[in-house]
Amino acid sequence: MKEMEAMVLDSFNALSKSGVIKETIDKQVKVVVDAVIETTLSSYSTFGKQLKETVEHLLNIDVNELDLASYNAFILEVIRAKLDACLYQQGKRQIEEGLEKLLQPAPKEIKLSKLITDFIEYSAEDVQLEHYEHITFHCDQTRLNATWIAFDCEPNKSEYACEYRIAINRNGNIFSLQINNENYKNKLFVGDLYNFEKDLFQLYTAKTKFILDIDDVDTGYPFADD
Repeated sequence: MKEMEAMVLDSFNALSKSGVIKETIDKQVKVVVDAVIETTLSSYSTFGKQLKETVEHLLNIDVNELDLASYNAFILEVIRAKLDACLYQQGKRQIEEGLEKLLQPAPKEIKLSKLITDFIEYSAEDVQLEHYEHITFHCDQTRLNATWIAFDCEPNKSEYACEYRIAINRNGNIFSLQINNENYKNKLFVGDLYNFEKDLFQLYTAKTKFILDIDDVDTGYPFADD
């Protein structure tokens, strides 16, 4: 019996020295403490009920005494601040995207026939129901040592009635650009230019060189033969 007790004592001492006993005690104490805290802070405990009553008292608002005008003004300011922040971010993003597209590099040179083809593709969807066979295209090389180009999505328009009018100097650069009778010379802000008009403005500002292949210009709409 004494030998058994000695063996048990030796095993206990060995476990104690290895830290196993302390680790086991720590785990068990933690379990007990967690259970006590959970029970103490439970909404059903005395402390929990008192805490609930205190919070309800602090949050108790008498609607009759509430200054609705001030409250509404406060809510309005919060909404306005959120809206301003949202609009600022959205507007900033749109401006950055617009500038990025507008400032994309234009080609160093372009054929006049390519410009007119791009214009026809741009206009075709809008005029298809009108059954136009071709656009209006004017080219005058008899004035002031320059080439004067005018074109419009509708056929049979006079030069000065055309929506688009450009003048190209002897170096092949546009020195005059008019869209809907608005002159874009020396303009810093170009307004709402999109698609073809934006591309045309870029060609103007970048001084893209035009190759005047006038004989290759095709003015017919792709659906004219349908």
